[in-house]
Amino acid sequence: MSATFVLDCSMTIAWAFADERTDETEEIRKRASREAVCVPAHWFLETCNSMLSAVRRKRISEADARLFLASLKPMQREIDAAFIGHSFDRLVDVMIAHGLTSYDAAYLEIASRRSLPLASLDDPLRTAARASGITVLGKA
Repeated sequence: MSATFVLDCSMTIAWAFADERTDETEEIRKRASREAVCVPAHWFLETCNSMLSAVRRKRISEADARLFLASLKPMQREIDAAFIGHSFDRLVDVMIAHGLTSYDAAYLEIASRRSLPLASLDDPLRTAARASGITVLGKA
């Protein structure tokens, strides 16, 4: 099954917290449960790190964080690491052009290269995606 959209960490983490969930984030969560998503290789590390930060801030218990991460395991994911081979040129160009971190630039580069929509709640990334002609999923 081919991926139907690129999923970023900000969208993924929103699913863990009731105060971040919206009708749109829930719709994307449901889509991710039945459609394949594309993620960069660092998505796993970024998602784990975000959950650890939430545990440290006492926003979520360790047990609930582990349950949430376990709930992501069945999701069908395509791991795209092609950006790594040109991260010193193309990725840097994307970072500079849009003022993004390398992590966010990778999501944008993948969505652009693969002509896929991007599911994100990160405002700078969403702005950069729209400026690049990429369909953005999430909040209106």
